[in-house]
Amino acid sequence: MGPEITIFISCYNERDSIVPTIETVWRALAALRLDAEILVIDDCSTDDSVAVVNAFIKQNPAIPVRLVSHAQNQGLAATIFEVARLGRGKYFWCVAGDNPVPEETCTALLGQLGQADIIIPYVVAYAGRQALRRALSDSYGMLVRLVSGSRIRYFNGSSIYVREQFLKHSNIPHGFGYSAEMLIALTTEGASYVELPVHYNERSSGKSHALGWHNVFEIAGMFLRLLRGRLRALAPRTGEKVNVGGTNGRVRGSRLASE
Repeated sequence: MGPEITIFISCYNERDSIVPTIETVWRALAALRLDAEILVIDDCSTDDSVAVVNAFIKQNPAIPVRLVSHAQNQGLAATIFEVARLGRGKYFWCVAGDNPVPEETCTALLGQLGQADIIIPYVVAYAGRQALRRALSDSYGMLVRLVSGSRIRYFNGSSIYVREQFLKHSNIPHGFGYSAEMLIALTTEGASYVELPVHYNERSSGKSHALGWHNVFEIAGMFLRLLRGRLRALAPRTGEKVNVGGTNGRVRGSRLASE
């Protein structure tokens, strides 16, 4: 029998922040007494991140950390799907190696395991993030909801999934918008979810590439796919009776109030 959750910590030139990230996650796991495995995937770093992680593993044999090093850079989204295949846990969660998730947020999210198929972090505060980045993030979420019809409030955070459900959608393009497409695909199929208001920190080191042109093109493609999917869902099937008086569908999502 495998662990309850596989936690993937991404690593690309995170020499100064990768160990604090592992320690943050481990403290949350220990507080909740969760059986877990931690997979650190180094995506061909050019600094000494690998040596730092190896030294940590040697010095902390009781912490279940495994390191995998890529010979070539694969990109974050592709690596997330790789780890979902490598993992053994029932649940699956990705945490960035620049330590953006405070310990109390880790504990709050992990504490929801078993309450729903997907635990979605709804970021209400992002310490250190510039106003422009916050505005772009809010606009992105609004557009995804408009195009897809989804009621989910936040698509950019790293959600906790049932790993086997996640793997069923490995055909989703491995780009910047994979998270939104994954959430919409699973919830459309009926997966239950909770949204938890949380606080994140801006990355502690390095530089974000979220606003790169390659991501802009990937997002444009994602919106086209979401629009096609919405139109297909709205179009009545041949011979199908259209109920214009309402719906008997069930709401499968819930939001947890901020304390």
